[in-house]
Amino acid sequence: MKKTILATTLLLIATSIIAKPVVKSVQQEKPIKDGKGIFYFLPKTMLKVEVTTIKTTFIKGPFFQYAGRFLGTKDFIKEDHEEWNLESLSIQSFSIADTSKIFHIQSPEKVTGIYLNTNNVLCAIGENPKSGNSTTEKQITTCLNKKTANFDWSVLNEETLHANSTTKMAELTAKQLYAIRESKNSYLLGDFEFPSDGVSTRILFEQLCQTEKKLTELFIGKTVVDTLVQTIEIDPSRNIDEVLFRFANKQGIVDKTDLSGSPIYVKIETERANLNLSSKQKEQKGIRYQIAGNATVSIYDTENILLEKCLKVAQLGYTLSLDKKLTKNKSLKLILDPATGEIKHLQAK
Repeated sequence: MKKTILATTLLLIATSIIAKPVVKSVQQEKPIKDGKGIFYFLPKTMLKVEVTTIKTTFIKGPFFQYAGRFLGTKDFIKEDHEEWNLESLSIQSFSIADTSKIFHIQSPEKVTGIYLNTNNVLCAIGENPKSGNSTTEKQITTCLNKKTANFDWSVLNEETLHANSTTKMAELTAKQLYAIRESKNSYLLGDFEFPSDGVSTRILFEQLCQTEKKLTELFIGKTVVDTLVQTIEIDPSRNIDEVLFRFANKQGIVDKTDLSGSPIYVKIETERANLNLSSKQKEQKGIRYQIAGNATVSIYDTENILLEKCLKVAQLGYTLSLDKKLTKNKSLKLILDPATGEIKHLQAK
C-alpha cells in the first residue's frame, strides 16, 4: 500500500480541489484507486541540533629539535596533538511525513491545484507556495574551512635538499631563512633596490613573507584550524531530559556512552495544544490542517544553559478540518506551514 501511495502522489505534485471533494482518512477507509484522487500527509515536526566545533591541530616541524639551536626559540610544537572547542549550538525544525495522518481526496473529476512537497506533505491549495523546509535531514558531519597540514619543501634551495644529514639540512634551512629576513629588513630600511613598479614590489615582498613563513614552520611547526558542523536529530514528541552527546577537549564530540567526554544534555518540555473539539468538528471531511503544540528545548552542561528555544511541534496539537463551504470554494487559496501543518494564509472569495 505504501508503494501505491508514493506512486500516486509523485504523479500528482500539483493538483487542486474542484466542487464537492471528499476527504477521507486512510486509517479509516481503504483508499480508492480510481486515479481521480490524491493521497497526502500532514507533517510531523522534527528538530535538528547543529553543533559547531573548532578543531585545532598542532603539528611539529621536521626540524623541531633544532628550533632552539638554530633559531634561538623555545616557542615551538614538540609533539603532534589536537585541541577541540565547542563553538556554538543551534536548533531548527524540519518536517517529515506523519504516517499516522494520511488522507485521500476523492473527486469525480481530475484534481488539479494541490501542492505537495518532496515528502508528500500538503503545502498549499490554489497557490504555489514558496519552497519550505521539508527534506528529511540526516546525521552528518561537515568540515568547513579545511586547511592543508603538509609542510612545503619546495621553498628549500638545491644545496639544502641535497644535504647528507638532517642536521645539515636544518642548518642550511636556517641560513636561508635568515637571508630572507635580511632582505625584508633591507627593503623596510630602504637599503635594497626593489622594482620601481609598486605592484611588483608588493608582490615580491608578499612572496618573501610567504617563504619566510614556510621555512619557519619547518622548525616551530604549524597549526591547522578546522571548523566542523555535526547534526543530531531529535523527535520532540515527548518530554525528555537526557544526554545528547559528550564532548572531549582532545576528541571533540563523542558518543553519549563514552565517559571520556563531558556530558551535554538536552531537555524537552512539551505543551500540547488545548482545544475543545465538538463531535461535529471531529467528523468533518474537509481539507485537514493542524494546530500545533509547543516544545521548549534546552541544551545545557553541568554548569550552564547553552541554548534554549521554544518551537511549534505538529504532533503535539490537533488535526482540524476546513469549513465545508471553504472546501467547496473553487477560488480557495490556502498555504500551510510545511513544518507544522498550520495555516499560514487563507483566502476565499
